[in-house]
Amino acid sequence: PTTAIDGAGFIVGSGALGSYIPTTSGPSQYEKKEERTKMIKSTIEFYNFFQEETIFLIILHSILIISI
Repeated sequence: PTTAIDGAGFIVGSGALGSYIPTTSGPSQYEKKEERTKMIKSTIEFYNFFQEETIFLIILHSILIISI
């Protein structure tokens, strides 16, 4: 996409950029749902990764404290 409007799934119609006309060639409901599902999965994966990293750091910190 070359503009924020293109990136949002709209095609700029005739006229100035400020008065764009969204066309029906944007994403379908199915595509929107797929994109939302991907976003949710990515968020869950990131959360799980962050939890694992946090647990690892807590264990590492505990080991370092015990070894002092």
